[in-house]
Amino acid sequence: RRLDGELLSEIDAGGVTQSVSAFRFLEGEEPKVGLHLADRFQDLGAITARLHAQARDWKRPDGFQRKRWDFEAMFGPHALWGDWRAAVLDDAGRTVLERLQVTLERRLADYGAGPERFGLIHGDLRLANLLDDGARLAVIDFDDCGFGWFAYDFAAAISFHEDDPAIPDLQAAWLDGYRTISSFEEEAEAMLPTMIMARRLLLTAWLASRAGNDTDAEHGEGFAEGTVRLAERYLAGG
Repeated sequence: RRLDGELLSEIDAGGVTQSVSAFRFLEGEEPKVGLHLADRFQDLGAITARLHAQARDWKRPDGFQRKRWDFEAMFGPHALWGDWRAAVLDDAGRTVLERLQVTLERRLADYGAGPERFGLIHGDLRLANLLDDGARLAVIDFDDCGFGWFAYDFAAAISFHEDDPAIPDLQAAWLDGYRTISSFEEEAEAMLPTMIMARRLLLTAWLASRAGNDTDAEHGEGFAEGTVRLAERYLAGG
């Protein structure tokens, strides 16, 4: 809440007026990749399941609108985060990622977007948007909340760490936590590699369109080439 007691403020964000609200201060730090993170990913899985249950049961008010994280929004001609082709890649790398995009489009279409699989999601549950105070985990930053595949929320959680050896353990922990609250169908679990690659390609576009920002400085070097390596493994069935 504001110092004057009001709950809502209007701010100018680059020439666009945004409504901003704050409720209370949250203690904690961004979790770091490591062995202990599996425990936190079990917590995150349970939190994500609660968020999805809320989204499924919530009656949206008239006029409610959020962005839609489907294939067209990610990789179409008016992609929300830009075009991955703007990344610095050689011809061989571009060819691999073109194959990846075609494959993602087909597999996501085959998976479908029924209400049991596609709905309101956080959309950006990466480590930078989590706060760990040593006792509990909290989720912040709902800026990218929109309509997408529920399974995509796991892919977003491992953003910039898709090739870390800990990922299989983190995925297992996340699924365990999720399933303590709600079911997570086997078809959705089988789609997690596809969601991870869709997120990775999306991040490649995001970094290419924001060269020089802090995230690019931290993760940008070699990121596009890493996406190509992951795509090669994925396309080969790995």
